[in-house]
Amino acid sequence: MTPTVVFVNFDQLFLTFPPELTLPALPSCQPGNLLAQVTCTSPSHNTLAAEIVLNGPELADSYMVSFKVFNVRNPANTKQTVPFFDIIAKDVNGNQIALYQSVGPTVRNTHPAFPQG
Repeated sequence: MTPTVVFVNFDQLFLTFPPELTLPALPSCQPGNLLAQVTCTSPSHNTLAAEIVLNGPELADSYMVSFKVFNVRNPANTKQTVPFFDIIAKDVNGNQIALYQSVGPTVRNTHPAFPQG
């Protein structure tokens, strides 16, 4: 995501995934660009809370923030998953500082597909 506010260490991002996706009870996350650490929890089956620690004291707006979330479960069917979710950003005191609605996630399948014949 590309924030429109300045982030500082220990700000939190709350991501609401489409209802057909299920997050693990103990989610595993890996920091991407500009993050030194990300700690994730799952307060509900489709909500992820991510506390971020930056590589510096703050992250100016318009710099893209990324991290990976592992073991998100998508139902085994051919129905397309709703491609949008919402993100709420809160400061270290729990105050909402930003809302990003209908943000499309980047999904990458790491398992090869084999044609059935």
